[in-house]
Amino acid sequence: MLGNDIIDLEETKRTTNWQRPGFLDKVFSQTEQAEIKKSKTPFELVWRLWSMKESAYKVSIQYGYERSFKPASILCNLLTKKKGWVTIGALTLETETKMNEHYIFTVASVKNIPSISSTILKIQQHNSKAQRNTIYNAILKQVALETEWEKNQLNIGKTSENIPYISYKNKQLEKSVSISHHGKYGLFSLQNM
Repeated sequence: MLGNDIIDLEETKRTTNWQRPGFLDKVFSQTEQAEIKKSKTPFELVWRLWSMKESAYKVSIQYGYERSFKPASILCNLLTKKKGWVTIGALTLETETKMNEHYIFTVASVKNIPSISSTILKIQQHNSKAQRNTIYNAILKQVALETEWEKNQLNIGKTSENIPYISYKNKQLEKSVSISHHGKYGLFSLQNM
């Protein structure tokens, strides 16, 4: 099981004021807030931690946790510039974050992140449905290439918990998938088969 999240940094700068009163208290633990305050790059750290929390939350839903996003109760531990751990309830998840001047994205998994591949898409459409369709099409194309299956026999569905899955000839695959989009970027992460 895996979860991911992507943040368009330009969009975030334009639409979100992380320095407004109460924001840090609502989203981050006291320890995380202390890390943000002493950071040389607090903006980047805020959104790295946020993406770690969002990614972990997606995994927790797959484990049957309540669908209630309370970010301050999701605890992040930074190990390196890329690696970290997130604790959400009884789950401890490994995370890997990548960042450039355009976006930050994180993938969370119980273990074995190297067996996960992630693809970033730059999406011109601003319509959420069009963005989703672009990402779905890219996922199906990637899986068809990896498996040599016919793309038109592949499909993406969602469980009753709204968790995406891939099916082939109407049979759900065990290959985990996580999808995220924000601003002009889309992200999908696939567990390698």
